[in-house]
Amino acid sequence: MSDAVSRHRGVRAVAVFAFGGLTLVTGVDVLALVVVDRWRDDNAIVAAAFWLLVALGVVLLVGMTRSIVQIVRQPTVLRLDASGYRVSRHSGATGARRAVWTDVERVRQDQRDGRVYVVIQLRNGASTQIPTRAIATPREEWIADLDDRLNRAHGQRRLT
Repeated sequence: MSDAVSRHRGVRAVAVFAFGGLTLVTGVDVLALVVVDRWRDDNAIVAAAFWLLVALGVVLLVGMTRSIVQIVRQPTVLRLDASGYRVSRHSGATGARRAVWTDVERVRQDQRDGRVYVVIQLRNGASTQIPTRAIATPREEWIADLDDRLNRAHGQRRLT
């Protein structure tokens, strides 16, 4: 293992799911716009609701555009390098977003709500919880990469 940067990408299915949900909500918004537009001239409240729906539609279109970009170009959700790690907000991880290897006290796996998490405990009491299914790289591969980098930073060698 070299000191090169490892970039582990997110699962494409999450972005596809988000795109599908946004498309569905956008369709409902367009339908509501058509209905509200019929009564827009009669009432100021209905006119305000119409413009609120237009603003919501613009926000939904921006969200759909972002999800398309994430489908085409999967974002890096976990970055490992010689100095430490960084977790993207797209990963679904909670806790500390970055740390240097020397601040890591231990790494363990935890299971909550039927999901498996890798928990990185830091010396200052903080931790990072990374859902293993949020990373497209096979779990064994990125955990081995994490373990190797952590062992190297702490001056530990594997027994042969």
